[in-house]
Amino acid sequence: IRALSEAGYTGVSFDELQAYVLRGEPLPDKLVVITFDDGYLSNYTIAAPILQQTGMKATVALIASHIKDADDTDSSRHSLNWNEVKSMYDSGRFQFGSHTYDLHNPKYGGANAPDGINGIMREKGESQSQYTERVGSDLAQSISLIKQHTGQTTVNYFSYPYGAYDRWMQPILEKNGIKI
Repeated sequence: IRALSEAGYTGVSFDELQAYVLRGEPLPDKLVVITFDDGYLSNYTIAAPILQQTGMKATVALIASHIKDADDTDSSRHSLNWNEVKSMYDSGRFQFGSHTYDLHNPKYGGANAPDGINGIMREKGESQSQYTERVGSDLAQSISLIKQHTGQTTVNYFSYPYGAYDRWMQPILEKNGIKI
């Protein structure tokens, strides 16, 4: 991040990028979009100070079920707590997107599924209505928590768990206002 800053790049948010695409709002000549997945504590302890020093911005796609209660002070935790998420948002350096509420193969401890069905992929024998209910309610819960705990008015960004895609996901994203 420091090297990008020293090379003259400006970190922009997905909101700024979207404003350029939709309305032609200006962007710097040399830009970069920085993203982090999951919501690790290191986003707060390492990335946030570097972004503050360099003036860069980033988007964190949170696994909302992993974010700890605001009063969680467990020194062995690896995930952010909601106070830290709020502080990062309030700094003006961070925006938050969804990486689902809890569709990171919880029954396999977050590891790849042995049957190859990962993240938001449809399960064997799952109908489209079942899929829409399961994945749609997960996404809506994620978005609701992000808005509730940050004050962010929209959640425009979604990061696919494991990079796994399913064509049934696109209408769910659109219904929930996810543009990117």
